[in-house]
Amino acid sequence: MVLTESWAAEGARTATALRCNQVLFDLAELERRQLTALLVAVTAPKSAVATAESNYSNAALTLRTAIAEGFDTAVLALWERTTAERLATTEADDMPNYELRPWSTAILLGPAMWEPMGDVRADFKGGFGVDLCIEFGYKSHILSIESMLFTSALAQPIAIFDNNGLGHPVAQGHASNFNGGIISYGFRLADNGKTSFTPMLGWSWGTQTVVTDDIIGQFNTNGVALGLAYRLCFSRRYRAPGKSWLFLGRDASELTRWSVDLRAFATHQSYKAVDGNVGGWTIQLALTLGLGARSTRLSTP
Repeated sequence: MVLTESWAAEGARTATALRCNQVLFDLAELERRQLTALLVAVTAPKSAVATAESNYSNAALTLRTAIAEGFDTAVLALWERTTAERLATTEADDMPNYELRPWSTAILLGPAMWEPMGDVRADFKGGFGVDLCIEFGYKSHILSIESMLFTSALAQPIAIFDNNGLGHPVAQGHASNFNGGIISYGFRLADNGKTSFTPMLGWSWGTQTVVTDDIIGQFNTNGVALGLAYRLCFSRRYRAPGKSWLFLGRDASELTRWSVDLRAFATHQSYKAVDGNVGGWTIQLALTLGLGARSTRLSTP
């Protein structure tokens, strides 16, 4: 501190007052260094900043009380010496700075529904199930691999055939299962760090399975997939090297984000039935909870 530039009140400009305020400044610097060490290690609890402020306020009050308003220079000298010793043993790191790298990944899981349209609806009813998705990203480019499992039922009586060509009738309402996948490319739009929209284009495949006491019938489907995902991030945290969850490696660090995603796909499915090929669109909706991470680089200015 500079004595001639540190005081607004002319009468307060004394050497002893300057020494007292220098100790107060050093106490604040000591708390800053200790808090920075916690932030760099990413071990700081949510109350770390409030604790640092409280520690400084208590120390400042103790100092002012100890030296009294008349400035006890002997006590002040003791505070100067002990504070300088504590500063000397506390590393003066700069504040941490996290630089975002272009790579990201995420895993999402949640309930889903499947609703057939057109000719597919004539054979199968809609149903509910589960959606599991793994994402790989580079900047705003997203590659998604989706796995879905739904329960369904027959919308009309059908016949399924065994390997010998013998038909087995199955009644309307009989249970069926649909398991399939979608691989898609998406481009993330309107990403402000908290919310984003991602239109997607890809390819879908799957198997509609009907199981009876006599036979297992399967209808293999495939077709183009159009999708749209809305993401809401509700938690963000930086993880230091060696403490990352999704980016493995001793030197890896990451920005971890929890999110809720609303995912919608329209897939065109075609399969071979008894009376020929059947094709039509299906709608798949999923509400997923996701854990995502973006690779970061920890540096100091």
